[in-house]
Amino acid sequence: MMLCTAGFGHPLDDALAVLVNPARPFKQRAGVGAELMKNLASFNGSAPMEARDYEAIAQSALILLDDKEALFQEVAACLLLAVPPTKFHELALPKVLAAPLGKGYAVRLVAAKGLTTPEAIRLLQETISMRPDTSSFELAATEASKRQMLDMKGDLVAALADKRTGIQLAAARALAGFPNVKGAELPKATLQLRLAEAEAQLRKSEEFKMFLPQSGAAPLPTQWQLLVEALKGLLQAPTEGR
Repeated sequence: MMLCTAGFGHPLDDALAVLVNPARPFKQRAGVGAELMKNLASFNGSAPMEARDYEAIAQSALILLDDKEALFQEVAACLLLAVPPTKFHELALPKVLAAPLGKGYAVRLVAAKGLTTPEAIRLLQETISMRPDTSSFELAATEASKRQMLDMKGDLVAALADKRTGIQLAAARALAGFPNVKGAELPKATLQLRLAEAEAQLRKSEEFKMFLPQSGAAPLPTQWQLLVEALKGLLQAPTEGR
């Protein structure tokens, strides 16, 4: 079944031909891109499309990543994230990294589509080691845990000392996904130190909240509370292989 872009009435192939053609007016291309993304979002992952339609979208996104207009490079990244994995996604990763989109898009692409190329693995490793921002780190750390990238455990432990609570929490949650094997246990002294620091920050935040007006609703757990719970979980994790 061919997807038609709402408002244009064009079959998918015609719409994509307009989108990737730099000779077409900017406004027309932008309109087609916006309608296509809107349609894909409305289907919420269950678009009535054939595999060749998804491949056509991904291939067009690959072309758009070389577009001189930054807007269409961003459209390309969004389209790649909106469709299931295709053979074009792995080809797109180097282009996404080379485009001025920021590595955040590339990390999302690797995580969302399960890319396993050496470049994809290297991106996850670099993101965990360098911790550029919380959202990218969280995605990369989650993927490392899911893929059991044991070589990243040391970097994840180091991230527990980061000044950003979100990164500490993401690291602790990722570490919980690794087996605590005898001979390769998590460093207990380090975990105890980080737990003491987190508990101290939690006490400060709770003391501060005492001065805030009470809403009556049950309070949501803060990041400090979640971090304390995650660190306690790591310390209590049984050692395997005994």
